[in-house]
Amino acid sequence: MAVAITEIRLDDNGIYPLQLRPVYKEVIWGGRSLEQLFARTLPGPCIGESWELCTHEHGTSIVANGCWENLSLTEVIARQPAAILGKAYQNQNRLPLLIKYIDANDHLSIQVHPGEAEALTAEGEAGKSEAWYIVKADDDAEIVFGLAEGTTRETFQQATRAGSVERLLRRVKVRTGDMVFVPAGTVHALLKGLVVCEIQQNSDTTYRIYDYDRVDSQGQKRPLHLERALSVIKFDQQPAVEFSHSALYCPYFSVEKWDVKGGREDRPGDRFAAYCVLQGQGRVSGNGVTVELRAGATVLLPAALPAVHLEGDLTLLRVQ
Repeated sequence: MAVAITEIRLDDNGIYPLQLRPVYKEVIWGGRSLEQLFARTLPGPCIGESWELCTHEHGTSIVANGCWENLSLTEVIARQPAAILGKAYQNQNRLPLLIKYIDANDHLSIQVHPGEAEALTAEGEAGKSEAWYIVKADDDAEIVFGLAEGTTRETFQQATRAGSVERLLRRVKVRTGDMVFVPAGTVHALLKGLVVCEIQQNSDTTYRIYDYDRVDSQGQKRPLHLERALSVIKFDQQPAVEFSHSALYCPYFSVEKWDVKGGREDRPGDRFAAYCVLQGQGRVSGNGVTVELRAGATVLLPAALPAVHLEGDLTLLRVQ
């Protein structure tokens, strides 16, 4: 039984591994892969996103265990941000990042996200750089990552008007286990046949460039944001495609792939950490609380948690 918020003291009993419930998003390109991969019961036929760790106005995680059970993660953070997030975030009331699973049952729109200054000015929120870990890929699966060499703002704008933007896109083959960083300002898309764990800055700002002329259940096309997209695309800074299979580090977060066989100790340190379990099963214990882990589980480790013990036979992403 959950304890009423007025009865909770945020002492050692409030600092433990937090198991989280996902927030599902139904979209035109979604599917049922998360049901198959993680043995989940999905709320609709076209689930494209499962927000695993989130404190955003468009979705916030709910704690599923311990004295914070059934409270939103936003509420928990508001009561002691330094203990949950870390001292560097003691004046903030939400996470600096967002983690989600994406089921690309069809092509996602060709899109771009703004950087820090652009997003703050135009949208009032953080920029959106992100990383993808390929959880599952069909044999012919690809991503869009950047533009063809020599593409300028003028040629790209002309192509969007003529409906021929696809010829200017750089398509890259991917495989299960690939990890890649997608900096803000990069034209990109996940294409059909992929399930991805996306780690990103805490933003939901997307500028849609091309959507294959699809219509929704009401016969309406989704809106495009061509002028805003043109203003944030870094035409002169097309990033190289650099895949990793073990770790990825950027200014906003780090992602490490851990294969746990038996036991392993971990300490969050001065910043929160999170586990996204990809395969296998086991458990994580800290401050007298144990959380059972299986594929699809997401757990937040508060910064004030002194140490945790992992055990089992599992593969996970450690995000910090």
